Amino acid sequence: MTPLAPSRSAGFTLVELVVVVGIAAILAAIALPSFNDSIVRNRLASQTNELVAGLSLARTAAIELNVGGGFCAANDTQDGCGGSFANGWIAWADANRNNVLDNGEIRATGQISAKDTVVGVTAVRFDGRGRRADPAPNAGASVTMRPSDCPTGKQFNRVLTINAVGSVTVTKGNC
Repeated sequence: MTPLAPSRSAGFTLVELVVVVGIAAILAAIALPSFNDSIVRNRLASQTNELVAGLSLARTAAIELNVGGGFCAANDTQDGCGGSFANGWIAWADANRNNVLDNGEIRATGQISAKDTVVGVTAVRFDGRGRRADPAPNAGASVTMRPSDCPTGKQFNRVLTINAVGSVTVTKGNC
């Protein structure tokens, strides 16, 4: 009879497992800040796109109906203008031509993340040709969005500028 060969155990030793876990922890520590910045950039890009879409919708509705319209920061109940962007925003078309938002004139509404701050003009009005009527065409009209806790030097500012003919441009800037 031949003696049985000693069995060899398949698997990892404790030392090998500790080394692999250590390497994974180091890689995660390097990648996590970059991942968090990516999440913030994507949230800002999404909300900026929604603001641009809301402004474009208000302008398009004003042109389509040839009556004017606007985009504004919503009030607390989100059924009128006069609030802050923390309450959301409203795009509207001035169907009865009285230059104010009335019942039935809202075309779209939207929200701003509680993690972000929006400052600048709180209302933009367009005439029937889609030109900016208020603030006056020779005055500046811009809205700045950024995280509430914007770290210095990070390119997280998004400035939406509405020119006199109603077009919107977006520029990025540092906190």
